[in-house]
Amino acid sequence: MHTEQHHRQDVFAEKNSFPRLPAAVGLARDWVSRAFLRVGGTEEQAFTCALLVSELATNAVLHATGEHFEVTVWPSGAVDVRDGSFSEPEPRSSGEDDEGGRGLQLVAGLSRHVELIPVSDGKIIRFWL
Repeated sequence: MHTEQHHRQDVFAEKNSFPRLPAAVGLARDWVSRAFLRVGGTEEQAFTCALLVSELATNAVLHATGEHFEVTVWPSGAVDVRDGSFSEPEPRSSGEDDEGGRGLQLVAGLSRHVELIPVSDGKIIRFWL
């Protein structure tokens, strides 16, 4: 796990890299909650942010490639989850008893906006709270 803090032209971002392993999902969730508070988010926003990052990190662990995924928190309320997959995530229908399949619906439903950003080594999913 590697944490970076950047100051550029009055823009502050906090970024952390996590191994693409199931155990890292909880680490990412805990880290992003604290990071979101440090950049001015509320407790409620930090809780929501942790939930959404947990969903996106799980997708990265299950469906992406590469050894790591990254999470970046921006003071604007934007949060990035970057992984090594070039595939666009597709929401799927899930039944009442299904354990999975609701992650992207949660992200879309609990954030103000969601954006997919293709990058040279995969993609970023960015959401705003």
